[in-house]
Amino acid sequence: MGEVHDGEASLDHLAAERARGITISAAATTCSRRGHELHLIDTPGHIDFTAEVERSLRVLDGAVVVLDAVAGVEPQTETVWRQADRHRIPRIVLVNKMDRPGANFGAVVAQLHERFGTTAVAVHRPVTEHGRFVGLVDLTTMVEYRWHDGIAPSTSPAQSPDLASARSALVEQVASLDQAAPDRWADTATRRVRPAPVRLRGFSGPARVR
Repeated sequence: MGEVHDGEASLDHLAAERARGITISAAATTCSRRGHELHLIDTPGHIDFTAEVERSLRVLDGAVVVLDAVAGVEPQTETVWRQADRHRIPRIVLVNKMDRPGANFGAVVAQLHERFGTTAVAVHRPVTEHGRFVGLVDLTTMVEYRWHDGIAPSTSPAQSPDLASARSALVEQVASLDQAAPDRWADTATRRVRPAPVRLRGFSGPARVR
């Protein structure tokens, strides 16, 4: 896998993109996942190429907004967010570069609330050790994943008051869209077994869980 800033990203095919380490034009690719064919359009993040984002949003079913864990919400993020609002595009936010010094996942989530007034809830939480990013917790299943020098991640049940609180926030938000969600959650909590997965699929229209 290539790095954009190193000019190695596979979808950055223009010579100018590779030289500058940024995406200039939108590029499309297709991949398969669990029997589904996914069409991905990679768009520029630089303010000079906003028109590429606008064109792409007109044909999308959903968008992944990639944010820098250090820089957080930037002016161009606000521009793209308004564009997505205008086209009523559901969004997932990916907080990238969690391994960089100064990365702050909580601050980025707080900025989403403050800048956009959105009901952003975490689906995953980062795991850090001595200030180093080492894995994540999937709040939909309460499973912790840790990576070890490029090999397959190890998994274990995630248990802590902070994580339980984060999962509750996710369940409460999902409950506003799926009234059966809190019953499933309460039932598994009573039986003291692994929590039932929180299902996020099947919601149409502008996303209320982001």
